[in-house]
Amino acid sequence: MIIVIKIGTNVILRDDEINEHLLNNLAETLSAYQDLHQIAIVTSGAVASGAEGFDLKNLVDNQAAAAIGQSKLMAVYGRIFGKYGLRVAQLLYTYPDLVKQRTRKVIDRLLAQGIVPIINENDPVTSDEILEMTAFGDNARLAALVARMIRADLLVLLSNVDGLYPADPRQDKQVRPIKTVRRITSRILKMASAVPSAHSKGGMRANVAAVQLAREKGIPSIIANGCRWNTLRRILEGKYPGTYFPTRRRR
Repeated sequence: MIIVIKIGTNVILRDDEINEHLLNNLAETLSAYQDLHQIAIVTSGAVASGAEGFDLKNLVDNQAAAAIGQSKLMAVYGRIFGKYGLRVAQLLYTYPDLVKQRTRKVIDRLLAQGIVPIINENDPVTSDEILEMTAFGDNARLAALVARMIRADLLVLLSNVDGLYPADPRQDKQVRPIKTVRRITSRILKMASAVPSAHSKGGMRANVAAVQLAREKGIPSIIANGCRWNTLRRILEGKYPGTYFPTRRRR
């Protein structure tokens, strides 16, 4: 299977630092299943991990923080994944890149060689004039577009919550996440909170929007809690923790 995994900012960061324990668990899990699955990772966390000393209320400081954070992220990914014999490659894209055939060919080639693409938006080169045209808005959308481009079999959106809830779990402690969503209705969209968390741009609504993009191409999705140590392992074993979004349409 070809699987695209999006790691949210609130998963990859802990106390504003890169969560190396989580990445170590991720790398160990991927190494155990690398003969069964080809994995591409869309990572968040670049701006937040490089934010020290910058005012993130303006575009230039966001770009500068992203440039620093990208380097920090890739150094950690390379070091930790290397411990488990996994090679990684950094790929930075703006929106127009994803309509180019060579973009897909590069990712396909990396996957065929057993290399894990680590993908993010190319924030440092996005200018004020082209921001609206080129920005993905959230890495969940980027992950869905990558999944569509490389014809993935599954899109996994790792967040810091257990899935899509019918009510706010911060206010209702008894509420449990929905296990399966077969149709994205207006009721489902209302459940997806538009309130972003500490670092995330789009919150659950961005994840559900990404699921819709993937569904258009017959790609099922899972929204699950990436902070739990066994979430990814269960997914790679064919189980469905969190909220599963199956599709009727098949490629």
